[in-house]
Parts: sequence; structure tokens; C-alpha cells
Amino acid sequence: MRWRMWMLAALAQQCQHLPGDFAEFGVWRGGCAYMVLSNTSVPPDHRYFLFDTFDGIPADRLTPHEREQGFAGRLRETSAAYVDTLLAPWQGRYRICPGDIFDTLDSAEVGHLSFAHIDLNAVAPSRLALEFAYKRMVRGGMIVFDDYGGAGFEDQRAAIDDFFSGVSEKPITLPTSQAFVVKH
Repeated sequence: MRWRMWMLAALAQQCQHLPGDFAEFGVWRGGCAYMVLSNTSVPPDHRYFLFDTFDGIPADRLTPHEREQGFAGRLRETSAAYVDTLLAPWQGRYRICPGDIFDTLDSAEVGHLSFAHIDLNAVAPSRLALEFAYKRMVRGGMIVFDDYGGAGFEDQRAAIDDFFSGVSEKPITLPTSQAFVVKH
């Protein structure tokens, strides 16, 4: 876990001076956002959007494998208030967007992105977040996938690979089970 957090923060640092906001899809208890905010110098006028249900992984839209593995309800032990308290030192620099991303993405008013972290643990919301982030990503911006190479997340990896089969960028796999893409 320590190396995954280090890689996430290091990749975010590469994007801190690019135009565009940051976004995290799958926040859980806010540890990744805390690491990114602690280790980057994102300009104060850039926003950091934090998308999560804050009530666990929704049961609908899961693949048969995800259902069999008991994904529904995982990561429930959190709240938007908990994350807001954790990130209090950066108050005003982030925006918590609670709810299912199928309902919240369109109302978030996200413009260009320079960095996105996708850690939703399920195929359908990960694919939606990828489509959303990719079309907003500035040149040189990065998308980091937390569970790309992890055991049990093969469906998610296949969906990501399928998306990138139709564009010029390709995921770069890391030994931490993460992968990232740099937008051309």
C-alpha cells in the first residue's frame, strides 16, 4: 500500500503545474486525496473533485464476477463528513461530490483535468469515470488506475484495455498493481 500511495503522489506531482483541475473517482476515507494534497503544489485556483457514494459500492451495475466476489456494499465504512474533516487543512481547494457517479458527474461542473485517479473497484463506474475524465484531460495530463493489475479486478482491467484499444494512448502498468496513461 505504501508504494501505491507514493506512486500516486509522484504522478500527481508531475501534473501540478498543468492547466486543469484534479479529480478522484472513489475516495473511500480520503487517504489518497490527503497524500496528493500533502505532496503537490497545485495552484489554489485549481479544484480537486472527490467523487464517491460514501455508502459503499452500489449493488446495481456489477458484473457477475463482481457480484460473486461480494463487491456490493464494500467500502461503506466512511462518510463525506469524515473526509471533509480529514482534508480540512485544504478547505476550499476540494469539492466533495457525494452519490453514485451515474447521478453526480453531470452536475459537478468539471472543466479541464490535468490529473485523475480512478479507484472505483467496479467495471461500470470505472468505465464511466474513464470516459468522463479522458475527454476533459489536457495534453500531458495523467489518469491513474488503482486496481489495474490487482487480483480480482480482471473485469476492470479488460474494460480499461478495451477503452484504450480505440485511442493512441496505452496504459503503462506499474508493479504496484496500478497503471497510468499520459494524454497525448
